[in-house]
Amino acid sequence: MAETPATPASITVLYFAAASTATGRASERVELPATPFPLARLGELLVQRYPKADLASILDRSQWSVEA
Repeated sequence: MAETPATPASITVLYFAAASTATGRASERVELPATPFPLARLGELLVQRYPKADLASILDRSQWSVEA
């Protein structure tokens, strides 16, 4: 019997203020590259998604919230 491939985990990211302006989005669904995925690496993942935005410095000055 063939194994069913695992469904990748994904999260919804909400962007506000400068982060929304930098990404051009208010929210997006982000597929996580691995399971389990440490949320401490979420900033790195988002910066990689928007290499032309100054998202790294924006996220350094931002507050984070996780709703589980």
